[in-house]
Amino acid sequence: MTRSIKLLLIGCCLAQGCIPYTVGTTAHPAETKKAVPYSVVTVLPNGLERLSTSGDSLQAGYVTLDSEIRLGIDAYSDMGLRFPSFSGFVVNYKRVLTPGYAPDRFVVAGMVGGGIVNVGNHAYAEATLLFSGPETPPAVPYGGIRVMQVAPLNKKAVSDLPTIGVFAGLQIGNADFAITPELGLYYDDSALDLRSSPWLVVPGVSIRGLDYLLRLLPPRRVPPRPGRYPR
Repeated sequence: MTRSIKLLLIGCCLAQGCIPYTVGTTAHPAETKKAVPYSVVTVLPNGLERLSTSGDSLQAGYVTLDSEIRLGIDAYSDMGLRFPSFSGFVVNYKRVLTPGYAPDRFVVAGMVGGGIVNVGNHAYAEATLLFSGPETPPAVPYGGIRVMQVAPLNKKAVSDLPTIGVFAGLQIGNADFAITPELGLYYDDSALDLRSSPWLVVPGVSIRGLDYLLRLLPPRRVPPRPGRYPR
């Protein structure tokens, strides 16, 4: 393994690189008793802007891939189970705060959650305030404010200040399949001094219903084995 790859892995796992910056969901809850799968890709262009060891320096960004499933509880709330970079898990709960909620209206929701991240090195907590336009396909605009905090679970793990930021996105699609580009701006002062600036511009995209898209592909035909004939 090259030195550059080692440094990238260390930076991702120790410097809050594996927390879920991309929210990937609107303020509207998932349909009651329905499980909705998501795949979330996040890009951190300056996530490791400056990292020096033995006189060598590295300037690089990196990409994270999360998997999430949201389950509708009732008409006003849902729950999510997320695996950030497959190095931990986060459970969150989203609740509509708008009185007299209806999908075709502007809505405000609150979402709180917690879990274990960074390969078990940190406990994690999050709080998000979400704003969304009416859930009328093909496009639903949304945005909000997000605060995240990690706490070390062992002596070798570093402590860090809270990460706070704003985000905005657009959900494009329908109930079966949707793609959601999102852009976030976060203040995240690196505890390991991995960046010269505490500000992170974080583009990301969430894909809902990827299994539905795969079902549209033509079935694969397996040729018969030599010497055997179909009956």
